[in-house]
Amino acid sequence: MYPRIRFFITGFLIAGCIAVGAPPAVFAQDTLPIPKEQLQELQAIVKIQNAVEQINALGRFLAMYPETPLRADVYRLQFLSRKTLTGNDDELWNVGRRFVEAVTVLVDTRVPPPMRNPVLAQAYNEVAYEFSRRGTYLDEALSYSQQALALIKSSSDTPPNVTEDQWAAQLSNIRGQILDTLGWIQYKNQARQDAERALTDAADLLPDHGTVLYHLGMVHIALGHTDQAIDALLMAATVEKPEEEALNELDRVFKDKYGVSAGLQLNAQMQDAQTRGDARKMRKIVSNRLNTKAPYFSMTSLGGEAVDLTGLKGKVVIINFWATWCPPCRKEMPDLQSLWGFYRDQEDVVFMIASVDQEQGKVQPYIDANNYSFPVFYAGAAGQAYQVTSIPSTYVIDKTGSIQYVHVGYRPDIKDILTWEINALRKE
Repeated sequence: MYPRIRFFITGFLIAGCIAVGAPPAVFAQDTLPIPKEQLQELQAIVKIQNAVEQINALGRFLAMYPETPLRADVYRLQFLSRKTLTGNDDELWNVGRRFVEAVTVLVDTRVPPPMRNPVLAQAYNEVAYEFSRRGTYLDEALSYSQQALALIKSSSDTPPNVTEDQWAAQLSNIRGQILDTLGWIQYKNQARQDAERALTDAADLLPDHGTVLYHLGMVHIALGHTDQAIDALLMAATVEKPEEEALNELDRVFKDKYGVSAGLQLNAQMQDAQTRGDARKMRKIVSNRLNTKAPYFSMTSLGGEAVDLTGLKGKVVIINFWATWCPPCRKEMPDLQSLWGFYRDQEDVVFMIASVDQEQGKVQPYIDANNYSFPVFYAGAAGQAYQVTSIPSTYVIDKTGSIQYVHVGYRPDIKDILTWEINALRKE
């Protein structure tokens, strides 16, 4: 299943669901404040891993605070916990309905106009999607998804501290999710032509989400469009966010179509689809530029050499902020070493592995112990200049001194991504 935009437990949970712009509190209206003790108790409940224990804790919370302003948060947590446990669809639907009703009240009292429709649409869609998956309460789920779609279509004004492009991208993402839910409900309701239209539109909006493409492939199969189904399922299995079920369905479809040669045919077409998928991913990553002027910095290497941004003009610069105590940083170090080894003889590419360790004495022993040979620096004030709040953070600066790409946190494909970005910038 592809990741959907998530709500955050913050005391203004629904208002903070769109992960752009100002923090949730900015979106809160001038209403009754949320009691601090209630917020703290609910934040503790969120951390409970056992679903049964969490459900019981939520029940006690509602019994203690029946008029809590956090009802939307509580009902959503109940819905998420119960859907992992219960086969009682009637019970789950009632919890989901209460969640939507609480969100409706919340958006009327605590959310400013630009955010109201998207916030409520996501609540409708979250409940509808679960029942599209279960194949029950389909008429009610269809109504929810249609209401969600209407809410997004009527959204226009941009919230404060969010650019029009960011807002348009968020609305497009939400609309794609709703269309996926709508199409899957229609598929389950045997309205396959309608499902095909909705899911085709969803795939156009969310081309990298394997679940959407898997749903589209299943509709094509139901309509007898085998070749289109294979194309959709191959993409579903090889996009950035693949759907595992697509592989099982591909195996069945290829056996029906190719018989004894199904395995060879599937392997060949999977390899071709993976190649095309990598090319799509590369084009998307390379084209997604920031074009932000890089802040000036000066850093000193472990050997005492001073390097500043001014002296790096005409070069592609990769700055990786890290620390010896950071497990994700340590995890990506071998990839950075390999990448530096590939480019070490290229005069127009510079790597700066910048430690933010406060105890600088730990840096050289760590580098020596792991036999790293890439250039290591003490970040010093550069970390503040680049507003580094999470590590590892990697900045890619072009030859003119502009930041073009930023990667925050560990990702297993960082070597491929940086290679594509470096090669694109070297050509300029």
